[in-house]
Amino acid sequence: MVALVRVIERAIQPTDSVPELYDNGEEMWWRYCVSTEPVNSGTCILREQFLPIISYSPNWNLHGFGDNHSGVKRLTTKQFAELREMYERLAEQEDRKRVEKNSRGGQFGGTGGEGDVHRALKERIAADPSGVLGEPGLTLQEIEFPFRCTGNRIDVLLRDQDKRYIAVEVEVDFDQNHLAGALQCMKYRAMLAYFF
Repeated sequence: MVALVRVIERAIQPTDSVPELYDNGEEMWWRYCVSTEPVNSGTCILREQFLPIISYSPNWNLHGFGDNHSGVKRLTTKQFAELREMYERLAEQEDRKRVEKNSRGGQFGGTGGEGDVHRALKERIAADPSGVLGEPGLTLQEIEFPFRCTGNRIDVLLRDQDKRYIAVEVEVDFDQNHLAGALQCMKYRAMLAYFF
């Protein structure tokens, strides 16, 4: 299992779908598809762990997988919850390894010269991210998260309820023409996507 996704539209049958003939002479018609959005894709659950949860032998080769050999299997609520819990646990372990790897310091080190107001606002956001930012389910990942390879640091790194990363850049004095903070957040978003 390589990703958790949320289905965002009803299944449709593409107008160009036709049955496919396999080497063994079997015909299969993959006639429906559905749009999804990623929830998390930071790790994978091994087949030997995944299959027993959905009531298959851990060494099964997946030929004819799913209900009516369709390649699709309807999961029970319990199976889905168990898979999601396992996936999130493994993803957290992988994320922790990445954070530790990127947090070991380097040639750039140091926390920079921040003022008292900047530090206080950063600590306030870290103490209550959901309350301050008005988005439920936010949790603190790290204050001053470093990118060792570039010397950049995210003021406050959060995770949302779907385990996605959120970079918060604290700016104290700015006006409508100030772009530095917004541009830094865009840069951090790209860097997080690359590393995680």
